[in-house]
Amino acid sequence: MKERINRAIKALEQKELDALIVLKESNVCYLTGSRIDYSVAILSKDGVYILAHVLEYERAKRAPLVKEAYAYSIHSLETDIEYLRVKSLEEAIQKLISKLGLDEAEIGYEGDFLPERKVKLLTNLLPKAKFSDASDLIWELRMIKDQDEIFMIKRACEAAIEGIVASFNAISVGKREIDIAAEALRAMMKKGGFTDLEPIVASGVRSALPHGRATEKTIRDNEFVVIDLCPRYESYYSDITRTIIVGRADRTQRKVYEAVLDAQQTVIDQVKPGMKCNEVDKLAREILRRNNYEKYFIHSTGHGVGLDIHEPPLISQNVDVELKEGMIVTIEPGVYIPGWGGVRIEDTVLITKSGARILTELSRELLEL
Repeated sequence: MKERINRAIKALEQKELDALIVLKESNVCYLTGSRIDYSVAILSKDGVYILAHVLEYERAKRAPLVKEAYAYSIHSLETDIEYLRVKSLEEAIQKLISKLGLDEAEIGYEGDFLPERKVKLLTNLLPKAKFSDASDLIWELRMIKDQDEIFMIKRACEAAIEGIVASFNAISVGKREIDIAAEALRAMMKKGGFTDLEPIVASGVRSALPHGRATEKTIRDNEFVVIDLCPRYESYYSDITRTIIVGRADRTQRKVYEAVLDAQQTVIDQVKPGMKCNEVDKLAREILRRNNYEKYFIHSTGHGVGLDIHEPPLISQNVDVELKEGMIVTIEPGVYIPGWGGVRIEDTVLITKSGARILTELSRELLEL
């Protein structure tokens, strides 16, 4: 895991920065190795320092990648913890930056996350420092997963599979979508897969809603049911979607399903390092175009997965980022026909030297229950 910090320091030097300030929770987790609330991580050429609220200080000290932890509070406290007494988080950052001797340093920040107001506060508090947007630096690091991250995501994928299997076992005519979701959540949690994202369980005409969260609608005969689960193990997410039919599929339902499966399988078979995201997206769209369903494919072909459920790279028409070994992305073509229903098949895959390795390995053949 410490190799991650060596990579980060090297990236810092390549960008000609002396330090990087991160406040986004997932970025703090990436640099410290632990998800810690109300905290800021500062990466310098000496390592990672964390500035945590006093109530998180004990956890912050134990973060595996932290060189040193500091506490802050905006209130006066009777405590044995040595802490920075400040009026704001920005003031706490300024005090720690000064303590580290970085008052006049080249400092990067998360421009795609940090509000302009906060950037202005920091520049006013540290007038001799030079600030610049370093969003690309952190994302370039996070897009390539190390072995510890891959392990966590694999465990999350195991939980996701358990949730899908439990969903299948719970589905029957008359059951509510929320009953199916409850069984999925129970199975995932027993496998260590906690989630802060509501399960998608969308049946019948609701299956045409890409984000159709579970409702009290009851399952009916001859309906599609789309189930999309995103559990996380420790701090790392997985993502899987399966679509099943209750009863027997008619000719149109089978045709739509097979077109989506063909699109997904084509991408999985052909994706490899060096391909651009828009080239991958085009592969899926071409299969659906041949089947006259392209106009019903209304989202990207996939996205990165890690400390956030949606993170770069986005596998989309407008993204020319090259896929690289070590990236973990979803492949999830779908067809959504308003008033009729929809199909999505999604897997989390690891980009390897030779292609894509499916981490959510579970049958993708049309299941008729």
